Amino acid sequence: MELNTAAAVIDYISEIEKDSAEFYENCAERYNRLRDTFRSLAKEHVKIGKRVRMDYYSVVTDALGAGFGFQEFEAKVGIPALNDDASFSDAVEKAVKLENDIQQFYLKVIFALKPLMPDISRSVERVTKSMPLRVDRLNRI
Repeated sequence: MELNTAAAVIDYISEIEKDSAEFYENCAERYNRLRDTFRSLAKEHVKIGKRVRMDYYSVVTDALGAGFGFQEFEAKVGIPALNDDASFSDAVEKAVKLENDIQQFYLKVIFALKPLMPDISRSVERVTKSMPLRVDRLNRI
């Protein structure tokens, strides 16, 4: 999917965070052993989606959002699906890949938004700083 406006990028980030939260809630329901960890990750993703959207709406006018274009900016974050027979280690592996994929996409967003929307870029940058901590938490499981 190509993203052509800042509004489209923010919408996609919100979608990634919502879908990631659902992925972690699904993991929490399946794997009792780490229910609290997965629920905590789900809550973090919900907060991130809300925070980025709020920051966007607090600083961007409709005219700027509609007029700020991206060229060849592809949205390529795939939320993993868990098969009914997915092992615990499969779920953790998919979660780590998801966090890494989101971080790589957000780094592209930061670079693209920084020249014209530094406030939004900083908001996304704050989010990316927490991602290595989540990956570390998942890798210690």
